[in-house]
Amino acid sequence: MIERPRFAPHLHVHLIPPHDLVLTGGMLKTRMPHSLWPVIVPMIDGVHTVDDIVDAVIERQPDIDPTTVYTLIFQLEQKGYLEENAPDVPISLAAVATSVGVRTAQVSERVLDRTVHVVAVGDVDIDMLKDGLSRNGLRTIEEAERADVTVVVTDDYLSSGLDAINRDHLQRGKPWVMVRPNGLDPMVGPLIVPGATACWECLAERQRHNRDLDMFLGQHAPEHFPFPERVELPGFMDLATGRIASALTLWFLTDRSPLLGTILSMDMIGGDQHRHAVVRRPQCPACGEGASVLHGPDRVELAPSPRMSATDAGYRSSTPEQIYERYRHHVSNVSGVVSMLERITDPSDAVQHVYLSGQNMATKYGSFDNLRRELRSASCGKGTTDIQARVSGLCEAIERYSGVYRGDEYVREATMEELGGEALHPNDLMRFSDRQFDERDIWLGRDHKFAIVPYRMDPTVRMSWSPVWSLTNDCPRWLPTGQLYYSYPKAANEFYYIPDSNGASTGATREEAILQGFLELVERDAVATWWYNRTRQPGVDLASYDDPYVHAMRRRQHELGRELWVLDVTNDLGIPVFMAFSRDAKGPRENITFAPGAHIDPRIALLRALTELNQMMPGIQPGPNGQEYAFDDPQAIDWWRTATITNQPYIVPDARLAATKREDYSVPQTTDLREDIMMARDIVERRGLEFLVHDQTRPDVGMPVVKVIVPGLRHFWARFAPGRLYDVPVATGRLAAPTAEMDLNPIAMFI
Repeated sequence: MIERPRFAPHLHVHLIPPHDLVLTGGMLKTRMPHSLWPVIVPMIDGVHTVDDIVDAVIERQPDIDPTTVYTLIFQLEQKGYLEENAPDVPISLAAVATSVGVRTAQVSERVLDRTVHVVAVGDVDIDMLKDGLSRNGLRTIEEAERADVTVVVTDDYLSSGLDAINRDHLQRGKPWVMVRPNGLDPMVGPLIVPGATACWECLAERQRHNRDLDMFLGQHAPEHFPFPERVELPGFMDLATGRIASALTLWFLTDRSPLLGTILSMDMIGGDQHRHAVVRRPQCPACGEGASVLHGPDRVELAPSPRMSATDAGYRSSTPEQIYERYRHHVSNVSGVVSMLERITDPSDAVQHVYLSGQNMATKYGSFDNLRRELRSASCGKGTTDIQARVSGLCEAIERYSGVYRGDEYVREATMEELGGEALHPNDLMRFSDRQFDERDIWLGRDHKFAIVPYRMDPTVRMSWSPVWSLTNDCPRWLPTGQLYYSYPKAANEFYYIPDSNGASTGATREEAILQGFLELVERDAVATWWYNRTRQPGVDLASYDDPYVHAMRRRQHELGRELWVLDVTNDLGIPVFMAFSRDAKGPRENITFAPGAHIDPRIALLRALTELNQMMPGIQPGPNGQEYAFDDPQAIDWWRTATITNQPYIVPDARLAATKREDYSVPQTTDLREDIMMARDIVERRGLEFLVHDQTRPDVGMPVVKVIVPGLRHFWARFAPGRLYDVPVATGRLAAPTAEMDLNPIAMFI
């Protein structure tokens, strides 16, 4: 038992007549009635001993058993309400300690004996911070090697001197914390503890990802990089000092801190504070295992993956709410892989749920025009509910991030000749025709970002190859690394391939991602065989689905003065693929928008097409600064301005064909995503095609990401090699003979 007890300094002690003891402080609010409190409580002052208190009670009430008094005091001690007097510790610091469960007697060892070294990196003043830390009870010293922690004040989190500090502290196992006092969003943190948190290089990798314009400008003016913020608001250093002092004090006391692996940014205009998680990267070259954490070529084995739900997003093994909670910490324009996640449709709109979620893909920018195009090219999410759209946007952005080349991918240097039959020809995926290769200069002159033709493959050129796994043949195959990943640095010198997102997908499990990626291949293949052949297709009987969202969508389109219809473009694969259309039925221009959707379940395929259509609708709204359209893609604008159902008759249902109904499709009665994948494999393998998977999951993100590859299935971009593009319309009876290449739709798909 404590010899000379006092109440914990963070507590307020109240004696309420006749004999109630009430203690408050922080989250604590407790009432303890007892007739002896009026005598006991005034003597719990850090001066009187427990025996003194017992004697005083007995003197006033001789009939009281001393054990009763000892028990009451012991109960207060056991609950943490009492502690031994420690007069050498400032009462304010003692109150902090006891409020977090630390005895005041431990404060000297844990806080007062600790030392802090403050250093500047960049054009910053550290004297005010050093003085402020001292006023807050922290001892600063000039000898960096002797300090328990280093506070680094910098004008930018990418300043060149930070790399050396990071390596030094990692080597010595010493913690350090950063402060960036300048800008309208000054920042404090993260507190970096080697072996326990992410390091500066982990943060720097994310900063480089999110600061596209700075990285581009740095290529042209490296002497000025990283372009620190010039705004320095008066008073922030005082605020930062308090943040750092309190964070370090809590960490010294408890090994916990709000800055551990976290940056706090303050919006000095709006007054909000934002938390940014700094994620430890297992593949970090500074604090992790580097490229050795990524192995390959690894066998892709399908695991059981029971389905939990079936929404417009497809067959899922987790709910949207679960996915969002699991990965929401990756959303940050400071330290995240998803720079933003913002709803762009009216929050009160119960039909159109669309989210914008950062850039569509990262690239190395050779010109400002390319940079401008990418900065406006954002990933989007859509759904029948707000949470589904939000999660869709989050997953889309993570998919794009995971598909960017980082330098730690598994690669093999070889020529295609050396790889022999293990190599996949790049054009087996792209499917450009000989005529397109011959006329590539003409195609490039059209300035159509989805109709770029590379060079013919040279099998003697040495390049980097990465493995994909053949589920069909249970063996690795090899594709050019730059065809599997965006922003491959050697791509400009190896222009024999074009990377794209076709077949790339995320999921709560790898199996979920594989199924979604495959369905995207099916969707693009069906759209290509219809679009370029301009075959007449049946419509979809929307009433047969009797779905509340479908009804709501039809009402909304009618309210907008637009006509809605859906085309069934399902091809020989037998998996439902629908194309939703909307046109202005009253204006001078029809502004026709369209979007596809595919799924094993026709209802989900329909909902996907409709929600994807919603994602396209904001593009036809007026843009800023008097622009005609919000989206400035020239091919899309040309279509909106000129396309009509009269001059593009293949986009309307063929009146000679009965509209397809929900009951026309049978839905496989599977309950596990692995079963669905096996069924998908069977569909393509019966047609002599190979089912391949490339795992792009990033260990620092954790969300499964794959790229599914089925050579022979067509992308819906303008790629005209022989194969399914010509054969399927004949096999399905849509055409009597294959369309000649020169007679294919001259309008290249642009979505």
